[in-house]
Amino acid sequence: MEVIEEKLSNCDQFVVLLSSNFMSSPYCMVELGFAYARLVQRKTAIKPWALPGAEDLLKRTPLDHLIVRPVLDMDTLQEYKKDLMEKGIAVKIDNDGIRNFERRLTSAYLANADVFEHADIRACCSDPQKPDAVKCMRSGDSVVVNFNLYSDGKETRPDFISTVVHFYNILDLYSLYSANYDLKLQCTIENYTNSLEQIQIELQSEGNCVVGEPFSFDLNPQFTEIEIPIERLSKYRKGLQKIQNICFVAKGTTFIETEGSYTIKNLALK
Repeated sequence: MEVIEEKLSNCDQFVVLLSSNFMSSPYCMVELGFAYARLVQRKTAIKPWALPGAEDLLKRTPLDHLIVRPVLDMDTLQEYKKDLMEKGIAVKIDNDGIRNFERRLTSAYLANADVFEHADIRACCSDPQKPDAVKCMRSGDSVVVNFNLYSDGKETRPDFISTVVHFYNILDLYSLYSANYDLKLQCTIENYTNSLEQIQIELQSEGNCVVGEPFSFDLNPQFTEIEIPIERLSKYRKGLQKIQNICFVAKGTTFIETEGSYTIKNLALK
């Protein structure tokens, strides 16, 4: 605490990054309270930024009058970093310190971001004669997938159906991995109808080129936690730099029932 007090006593700019866990951290609250005391004395300026979901944390507090700038995407994340540098923060640290700073900042953004907000959700069937074999619907932090393999009245199964998370802008996954070597693609598959045995996840670059090998997961009844370490794809640098799609592929032979549904929840890069 003495170190915190000493550092804050000598600062004239207090740049804070609000997150969903900010108010539950005693250290963050002590720092903010100390900065507020100096603000009242006109010795410190407070400049708040907020990750998604934390924009209103200062509402109905003595700091309600401050303008909170949102960190909505990677561009504004870089603006936040630039703002720190312009205020003289982190300028004198070494390269390892800068890398650690970027890693923590990127991880904080990704942990609070909704991947689905940056993408279009598409349904795909290998058989063009079965356009209604699969339908997808976004619902909050989830995508509900409904399928009917015999939707055209013919009792033939397509080779596969796929739910495609198509990013509006190219995702440079290699840069994110370089900032956080523990980066993982995570989600939960809810399989409450128990109608599907297995799912494959593919990462595709521009031109729908699969990056590396697909990842196969056997599905449990009810739900399955999915985790893919990006390190396993790190040798495919060029592909990771231009990720366009994340595809959830169900092969025709892996269906227990010809009609049912499953849900993809909490898709995140952490």
